[in-house]
Amino acid sequence: MRIPRLTESPSLPREGAKPIDASPHATRPVELQCPAVMNVTLNGEKQDVNARTVRELVEQLGMGKQAVAVEVNRELVPRKLHDSTELNEGDVIELVTLVGGG
Repeated sequence: MRIPRLTESPSLPREGAKPIDASPHATRPVELQCPAVMNVTLNGEKQDVNARTVRELVEQLGMGKQAVAVEVNRELVPRKLHDSTELNEGDVIELVTLVGGG
């Protein structure tokens, strides 16, 4: 697919063409789901992260397959809630995993 240059005009629909989705919601702006960079405290250090949920943060840190304990703002977040627990600017996050050895 060719991406038009900024100096080109996008092609206009032909006259009489109907929108693909004729529902009343079709004219509403689309909200993009791009993660925003936010500042959090992670294990005692201020860091910029672009994760929206605990699960995204764990995966971005490369710990997605490990057993981890996560606390957000002094509240333990059970693993089953990692997908639905959203992160916010200024959150204090503690993330702990087990390390084997002898």
